[in-house]
Amino acid sequence: MKKKIDLPDVTPVHLPSVGPVRPGIYVLAGITLVILVIVFLIGFLPGILHGGRTVTFKSGLDNTGVVVDGTYISGTPSQKFIDSGDHHVQFIKAGVIINEQNIHVDHPVFLTWLKFRYQDVSMTTPSLTDEQMNTIRNYDVQLIIDQSAILDFDRVHNYIPYFMSYAKDAVALSFTADHIAEDMKIACSFITTTEMYQDAQAAFDYLGLEPNSFYEKARTLFGETADKSTTLGSSLTQTQSPSLAADPLQLGDETIEGTKVSAHSFMMGTTVKTSYPAMNTLSYQAEIPSFSLATLPVSEYQYSLFVAANPQWDKANKQTLIENNKVSENYLAGITLSTTLINNTPIRNISYQAAIAFTTWASTVSGKHVFLPTEEMWEEAASLTSSSYASSLVNLDNSSAPFKMMMGGVWEMTSTPYIPLVRMDAQHKAALESLISARGFTLDHIVKGGSILNEDAVTAKDIGAISPIDLNDYIGFRLAWD
Repeated sequence: MKKKIDLPDVTPVHLPSVGPVRPGIYVLAGITLVILVIVFLIGFLPGILHGGRTVTFKSGLDNTGVVVDGTYISGTPSQKFIDSGDHHVQFIKAGVIINEQNIHVDHPVFLTWLKFRYQDVSMTTPSLTDEQMNTIRNYDVQLIIDQSAILDFDRVHNYIPYFMSYAKDAVALSFTADHIAEDMKIACSFITTTEMYQDAQAAFDYLGLEPNSFYEKARTLFGETADKSTTLGSSLTQTQSPSLAADPLQLGDETIEGTKVSAHSFMMGTTVKTSYPAMNTLSYQAEIPSFSLATLPVSEYQYSLFVAANPQWDKANKQTLIENNKVSENYLAGITLSTTLINNTPIRNISYQAAIAFTTWASTVSGKHVFLPTEEMWEEAASLTSSSYASSLVNLDNSSAPFKMMMGGVWEMTSTPYIPLVRMDAQHKAALESLISARGFTLDHIVKGGSILNEDAVTAKDIGAISPIDLNDYIGFRLAWD
């Protein structure tokens, strides 16, 4: 047997009691309280302090803007955490409120930081006026027009399928068949890349429509079987000889020398390869009415007379002109206008909008209809002069040519809008230009003739393009009148 060990006497330890509560009970209660506080802080407090749901906004239209309580959120489809409570939601496209509704977001609280709570808000079928419908139609087509200026898409300039965007809107808003046909006709005349062609193809399939003539023209340039080695057009440059007669324009005390050209037809442009942008100079039979054209471009002195009579176009008012989308930052940069010192240097750094304002003023002062020449008028006038390429902004041409400084000097604005594929369907060129003008789209306009920087590398058939508010040190204009 084991020997019994006698233990020494010790003083017993007693845990303090809290009233009648035994120690084990309040220790357990304390641990439980700590656990509950931790659960509350982690599981409930974040939701209590910041309650709401992640709301998914959906719209049948493409890229519709979402505004919640007057604050823009993003385009659809999109998700945004919205605080709990009542909110006012607007779906907006092209500045048109196409739908608005009140929503309620409840207040979930448990583990909201770990498990997101979702709520869907979908745009109900909108009821729009004809004017609102047309605004959205124009907006969608304008996006296609603007993107046509980009010829190479990469990670910086991603291609956006605006044709499909239009097609989705057309279905969602139930555009009429006539409206869809008109919009797609305009849009397809601006196809300038393979990406746009394929996008248009998908849009026609989505809409269940037969392709239009401009799409078929684009197919020859960007389709799978396009043959860019073939040649189109004619090299014939003249079919009729117009008559010429002196016809000056009187602007108060200022006389602008000019020549009247009789109405006639001529073969404009030349032969080109079946590719873009070679199509810009494709030949076609042009019919032009009788017109008069200034011998020289509008000068700094002549523009100063315009500004003196229209002070809203003064350089000092540039910021207001910029805000009204009339000019850009370099308006009249490097130009000092004076009505006392005559300076015949061509005016530069003025916008297309400024040139149009000048022609309006000139019409009022002269009593004649003054305008910017069309591309056809300008190119035909250039073919009627034998003057040399102007390598200076000073007129050094002493010839008797009816029009001077048409090649070189400054690029000259025309009233012809730039529509990439319009010359491939010249039969409908005038009608398309008239339709686009009536719809009010913002387009680039054609400039002709090159500048002193181009030397003689530019021909009278070549074109450039300028937006309505862009400016350039080497772009000016000359006047035409009836």
